[in-house]
Amino acid sequence: LAGVEVGVASTKAFTCQLSVLASLALMAGRQRGTLTEAKERELVSALAEVATAMGWREVRPDYRDLDASRDVTRIDQRIARALAAVRPDAGPVVFAGSSMGAFTSGFASLQQACIGLFLMAPPLRIPGYAREFAAAPVPTTIVHAWDDELIPWAEVAAYAQRYLWLYASRE
Repeated sequence: LAGVEVGVASTKAFTCQLSVLASLALMAGRQRGTLTEAKERELVSALAEVATAMGWREVRPDYRDLDASRDVTRIDQRIARALAAVRPDAGPVVFAGSSMGAFTSGFASLQQACIGLFLMAPPLRIPGYAREFAAAPVPTTIVHAWDDELIPWAEVAAYAQRYLWLYASRE
């Protein structure tokens, strides 16, 4: 017999779980209409302060001017802005984003070396935009709601099964 099993949660694993839970709560609040955009910005800023306190450097490009036009041809400008926000002395890069930010992060990861992606509700295609979603083969976490009306979860799950296993199979 193997005996008693003892497990100790690592700080890194616990912090990661809390970050994912906080992200899920933010996404759920926005989808249900119980979280205003202003409150979401406040909470994301608080999470960014925690990341900074842990030694990470966070950068959040402002895309509001690009998004206001609702012009899909400006997606490439979003990608360029995300890439420009990465400073040469940034250290390890993790791209993160929700919805259009996730779409942008995927493409940015193809042009800027990164150690991971954290994507919430990533659209796999944007009507009117020539390219379908693509991302670097790096460790990736995807968070998605079952009842997302704009981005069907089954398509995102199929993407993950088709592409993300490529990274896992290289380990």
